[in-house]
Amino acid sequence: MPKKTKLFIIDDDISTLDLMVMMLSDLPLDIKTFDDPQLALAEVIANPPEIVFLDYSMPTMNGKQFIIKMSENFLFKYSSVVLITGLNLSQGEITQLKTLGFSQVIQKPFTQPELVEVIESIKYLNHSRNKAS
Repeated sequence: MPKKTKLFIIDDDISTLDLMVMMLSDLPLDIKTFDDPQLALAEVIANPPEIVFLDYSMPTMNGKQFIIKMSENFLFKYSSVVLITGLNLSQGEITQLKTLGFSQVIQKPFTQPELVEVIESIKYLNHSRNKAS
């Protein structure tokens, strides 16, 4: 049986967390959800997942602040971070966010095929990178 990919979903909206878990429940994933970005950051530092889905707009720490904290702890060699946002971002804003370390940006509302495609592309890239090292 293949190893499950560890995935953290961080969003202050519980209904979004529940929806994403439901959409991804058929995939071989070990999913952990967080509605508090401070708690999530501590867990990411202690047990880095392969993939993080991160909401941009949260009350105590936004996605940009979160990813800066991740980079301060050198976590990008372990985790790919996907930004999820309801904001209507320009291509320039998306490019700027990617320079901070986001591997991809997904606009809300998203679909199950979009989430699956992102996960599969990250797993493929990580597998290719691990083979090259």
